[in-house]
Amino acid sequence: MENLVSYYPTYKMLDEMIAPYKGKDINIFLDLKNIMRSLFKKEVAEGLLAEPIYSNKIINTSIFESIINFLYFHRNYSESRGLNICFYIFFDFGESMYHKNINKEYKANRSIDKLFGSDTGKRAIFNEIIQKNLFLTDSVLNKIKDIYVIKLEHFETDFIPHYLMKYGMIDSNRTNIIYSNDHDLFQSLDVLENICIFTKSNTSKRIIRAGDAIKTYFGYNDGVDDSYFTLACSIMGDPSDYIKGVDGIGKKNAVKAIKKISDANISADYIKKMIVSGDLTFLDDMKEDPLMEKIIKNISLIANNMKMIDFDIISRYFSCDVVLSNTTAILEKKKHVFNVIKNKKCYKKEVLYEALNSFGINFTDILDLVF
Repeated sequence: MENLVSYYPTYKMLDEMIAPYKGKDINIFLDLKNIMRSLFKKEVAEGLLAEPIYSNKIINTSIFESIINFLYFHRNYSESRGLNICFYIFFDFGESMYHKNINKEYKANRSIDKLFGSDTGKRAIFNEIIQKNLFLTDSVLNKIKDIYVIKLEHFETDFIPHYLMKYGMIDSNRTNIIYSNDHDLFQSLDVLENICIFTKSNTSKRIIRAGDAIKTYFGYNDGVDDSYFTLACSIMGDPSDYIKGVDGIGKKNAVKAIKKISDANISADYIKKMIVSGDLTFLDDMKEDPLMEKIIKNISLIANNMKMIDFDIISRYFSCDVVLSNTTAILEKKKHVFNVIKNKKCYKKEVLYEALNSFGINFTDILDLVF
């Protein structure tokens, strides 16, 4: 079977990513489910299902082994350049209750039903393979030095790189590279200057740097800085996530609107504070402008979209700076992230091998790659 992580850059591209940052060590953030999207290609899924899930207690570990090889590739690269490297792997499972509380239709169209049709048996087996490999990823790799795995249940993890960097939970004075095709993560380019995002499509690989978020996603930025990126996204909406935007406003007019707001010296930070506080009158002085009048009429919709999209706002809720009905549950998730990052316990490889062998799992050769 092909390597399931098809997201490799070349060494040349990695050199290009780190070049502006003068030999800094590297943090790599892996949006795991996003970079492993090849799993949902029909031929790959069928290949997984063609192999037995169990054989002498050993599960199908193709996915886990691909993740190990991906880390090994990057560790080899960093050693060849004389740099240290840390990995931050993040993924979630289950519907995001935070988002569903705001919009019950959020991501209602995300399903593997199209892959397997009405065959519930195949769906169940496919999900079991994925979940067991993600369990291995979380439980094993978190025991290895410089690898941090953040898994959250019922809370989306795409904000995690933003949260870790902005809240000073990691050493972000490094070259910070995010691997993801999710445009929501473009907003993280506004956190630091020493950051880039590596995206990959079927036909191209691309490096997106700080200052390029609006221009990359909307096609032009009209001189507006990237702090307004999530506001423009919230105005336009995102049909793929069932996030409704303002009717009749696409990319061009969304950028026109944030240009007008920027020119009026209404900062993106101020807008976020007003949305969290519930005061939605911050644009009322601009209602004479026809485009802005339309924005103002839809400000409640835009504010709810910002709560779902904007990582600064999500981070405030996650940090329990703002009290929600499910604050206790969120506090537990916050503690989990803190423990993964700050209370990490690394195992000697011999101890880890012995523990895995007791479950009938022998990864001696593959794990040697990342120790």
